[in-house]
Amino acid sequence: MKIDVVVFDFDETLVLENSLGYLFQAIAGKTYWTAAIPAIIKSMFRLEFSYRFRLSVKQTLYKKHLKGVSESSIYHAGTLAASRLTVNSNVMQVLKSANKRGKTVVIATASPRIYVTGILDELKVNRFKIIGTEVDFETGFILGEECSREAKWLAISKEVSSLEVVSIMGYGNAPDDLFMLKQVDQGFLVKGALVCQYGP
Repeated sequence: MKIDVVVFDFDETLVLENSLGYLFQAIAGKTYWTAAIPAIIKSMFRLEFSYRFRLSVKQTLYKKHLKGVSESSIYHAGTLAASRLTVNSNVMQVLKSANKRGKTVVIATASPRIYVTGILDELKVNRFKIIGTEVDFETGFILGEECSREAKWLAISKEVSSLEVVSIMGYGNAPDDLFMLKQVDQGFLVKGALVCQYGP
């Protein structure tokens, strides 16, 4: 069966905020960020900023706060976060329309997959598949690579490789989804409520 795939990033695409802070708040309280101070200082000394800096901070917070936490607790944190997030109505409408037209909807996120699953279930968002960062909750370490940038596109490609895909459309935000938007047949860059076609 031939299908058309539509891929949506989650944070700052389907919702206006970055949802990850709500996960750490639910697990560790409002002062969760203090655990990242050593990583922040180290990154500053190494002059590591932007993506490398953010990844280092996230990895530190995962190891500190998610180690030994059950998957059900992570999922529950997602259901709680859903009411605190602002749905990007323009992009969500595109997702609903894609579902109605029989397109295959994939959510691809850099956040932990189980956490985002909880959010999407609470928001009753229909989709074919959620692709996200996988975390070993016994250790707090990311399994493989974070589902962002090139790694996100590789994960998407692997997921749909066994399907008869006619075209892939993608929605994401800068800078972390630009690689994905360059690979799809038609990409759309999301900045708040503004959605515009990306590339030629």
